[in-house]
Order: sequence, then C-alpha cells, then structure tokens
Amino acid sequence: MYNVRMACPFCGKELTKGEQKKYETLCDHVSDPNMEDYPLRDTWVCTCEKSKDSFWDMFGDFYSKHYIGGKTDAIEICPKHLI
Repeated sequence: MYNVRMACPFCGKELTKGEQKKYETLCDHVSDPNMEDYPLRDTWVCTCEKSKDSFWDMFGDFYSKHYIGGKTDAIEICPKHLI
C-alpha cells in the first residue's frame, strides 16, 4: 500500500517489512481511547539486538515492551525485577 523506507535508529540498517499485527496507534488512542479491537496493520522491523521484540509503524512510531523511556543513548532491556 505504501512505499515506506526507514532506518533503524540504533544500528542504521534499513528496516524491513515485518508481520502484520493488531496494535493501538496514537491516532487510535486520541480518536477512540476505548476501542477494544484494532485492525491488522503493517510493521517494520530490524534484526539488531537493540530492537529485538520491537517494531515500527508506517509513521515511524516505535513499539516495544522492553523500552525504558527517558534514555537518550539507546534502548535498554528492562531488568526482570522491574516488570
């Protein structure tokens, strides 16, 4: 549908198209914060260690369950005792 080209901010490699997933975008959250079912959407992924288990959407927004906000250098994996 779209010709999206993005680079991984952690390693610089070009992101590749990943599997489709159901996830809430910022637009979804603003327009209907109580939505319970999301459509399948494209994802873009990188194989580097720092983006493991993460993906980007077509707008470049980053989705990860391991990201700790506020870090300026790179992604960090959350220690198990903080989960």
